Amino acid sequence: MRQAHSGDTDGIVRVVIEAGLFPEEAADLVRDMMGSYFAEGQGTAHRCVMEDQEDDLVGASYVRPVRCHPRLLRQDRLRRGSACP
Repeated sequence: MRQAHSGDTDGIVRVVIEAGLFPEEAADLVRDMMGSYFAEGQGTAHRCVMEDQEDDLVGASYVRPVRCHPRLLRQDRLRRGSACP
């Protein structure tokens, strides 16, 4: 996996549409979202990472961390991924 860069935009659009996350008619919306992501600076409050196999983009993950109040942390989930409810 690697950090996405602006040259990945067309591949990201293709992957999310093929995966059914967005309909084909939303391609321009996804392209605009990614344009905003790259313009605002990567890693500020969100991240987009890619998975390549033999120079072909096969996966994309776009995440925005969520901060939890300490009282809301689930002790049974600490150190196993998500401690937020």
